[in-house]
Amino acid sequence: YDVTVSGKLTIHGVTQTASSKGTVKISDDKTLTANSTFTINLEDYKVKIPTMYIDNISESIKIKVKVNLKPKS
Repeated sequence: YDVTVSGKLTIHGVTQTASSKGTVKISDDKTLTANSTFTINLEDYKVKIPTMYIDNISESIKIKVKVNLKPKS
């Protein structure tokens, strides 16, 4: 299933609302697998890149989330 998920993301002590598209799959054994990939800007979370590394570190990062949930036996 295609889904849109949203919630709060805290990085470096700063909390922001985040929203992302993803997928949810339910397998025959009732395992639920959810995947999502999204990009954030470090500046939005007050993460400062040291001046001497500014050319070597991206101002944004990609976050990948994969969750596997199995029902209790």
